[in-house]
Amino acid sequence: KKIRVVFFSIIFLTLSYFLFGNTIVSFVKSGETAQYSQAARLIRIALFEKGMILALFLLISSFVAIWMAIKKRISTTALGIIIITLLVADLYIVNDDFMNLARKEDIGKQFQSNNITEFLLKDNANFRIFPADDFSSNWYGYFGLSSIGGYRPVKLRNYQDLIDAKGFSNPQVLNMLNVKYVLTQKKINNSGFILVANVKGVYETAPCFASMLVHYNPDEIKFNDLKNEMSSLIKSLGPTDEIEINSRVFSFPTVYLDKWTKECVDDYINKIAKKKPDPEFITELNNLENTEQFIRVHSGTEYWVSSLGFWPGLPFMMPLDPRCMLTAPKYNPPRTWTPKGAVGMGGASTSIYPEVLPGGYQIFGIIPVPIWDTKKSFSVFENSICLFKPGDRVKFVPTTYDEFEYVANKVEDRTYDYNIVEYQKFSIKNYKKWLSTIDKSKRF
Repeated sequence: KKIRVVFFSIIFLTLSYFLFGNTIVSFVKSGETAQYSQAARLIRIALFEKGMILALFLLISSFVAIWMAIKKRISTTALGIIIITLLVADLYIVNDDFMNLARKEDIGKQFQSNNITEFLLKDNANFRIFPADDFSSNWYGYFGLSSIGGYRPVKLRNYQDLIDAKGFSNPQVLNMLNVKYVLTQKKINNSGFILVANVKGVYETAPCFASMLVHYNPDEIKFNDLKNEMSSLIKSLGPTDEIEINSRVFSFPTVYLDKWTKECVDDYINKIAKKKPDPEFITELNNLENTEQFIRVHSGTEYWVSSLGFWPGLPFMMPLDPRCMLTAPKYNPPRTWTPKGAVGMGGASTSIYPEVLPGGYQIFGIIPVPIWDTKKSFSVFENSICLFKPGDRVKFVPTTYDEFEYVANKVEDRTYDYNIVEYQKFSIKNYKKWLSTIDKSKRF
């Protein structure tokens, strides 16, 4: 009777933990990150439930064996063999659980071969790789590729010295380590390295304010492979604050409140829909004193070229100085025409119309300089018919009609020199530091 009470009590407690364990135990350790803790919790729960089932089986089997031995149904020798067999089975199952936390099939899903691994596996020579963009990853080891990177709990002092001194940028050091391939998305300006493989299938990328369109051929690169390549490229950028990029600065003479955009707006009002003239509308909407202050505010900052679209060369730009941030809705319905060179605003974005085009931005100024040229009449269009590229900056300089006409004549006779500063870099760290020093609520 005592044995029955003990065994049934233990079985009752085990069954209770199995049924209600999730509410009794949290399965989460303090200090764990959310992403890691969720994954670890699921593994712990699975192990717990499997352990409870195993415990129930062992308890019931042991109870039955002991009861049969007491009733003389089996010998003590047989009881000993049964108990030893149950213990060995328990140890084997527990050991297997902790040595194999995930099935091979599940692990394999995390390591899908891509264009790079397929290329490397075709090389039957003995070599190592240098995964420069993800140096601490052991990912390539799954495919049997020997790497000088990857996580190592202990490193030789001399090897760590090489890492600290950035010695892996030296082809002679890599040659000493038997490195044949450097894996990176970055351009290597060293004649000691030869480009042997590019990720194929990507034809075009089109960035915008907070997203990027990637045009690719699925016959040349699979979607999951493309995601892996994009993820690797993003990781290679490092911390955002450390990014510095070449950034050209364009300065354009700009006539604000000009007669050409006024003619366009008046034509719209007379023929399509009644509305307040665009400059006055923006001034009122943004609580500015008058159109003169609107000109000071709009021209008081550089504009970041985030993307090109709608028409070849047409830039979508945002003000870098938050004190110059203005907003305005687009036309509804849109205009049927807009003067070439018109400067306009829709939402918080400023743009320049490269040709006479339909449009919906509120317009209030004009520049005399072409921003796209299929004939490549000026040297700035030598490599592209579009003047801008993402990462450029634009400065609108208020000017007079006389200055506008002077520049227009220079453009007409092909003697105009674009006002471009090309030696600067844009530092996100320095930009954020500058933002912290200004009062963003004050207007010019």
